[in-house]
Amino acid sequence: MRPDDDELARRTEQERVEAGIDDYDPDDVPPATDEPVPTDLTESEEYQEAEAEFRREESEGEVYPLTEKHPFPPSHYDRS
Repeated sequence: MRPDDDELARRTEQERVEAGIDDYDPDDVPPATDEPVPTDLTESEEYQEAEAEFRREESEGEVYPLTEKHPFPPSHYDRS
């Protein structure tokens, strides 16, 4: 007869907790029950600032869609 490895591991962990080596048995901890809070990244301050900066650059002609007339993005931005 061979010892049951799962039972041996369970008893070893229980002894470690009783001896004070481990604080708790990870198998005895229930799973978390809290649902993650849904977040809308478009409402974050960083997103709003980036959106405002893009709108400013677009209104000043610093960014534009790539077309045959403008096949490449601008190489620099004048921020003076």
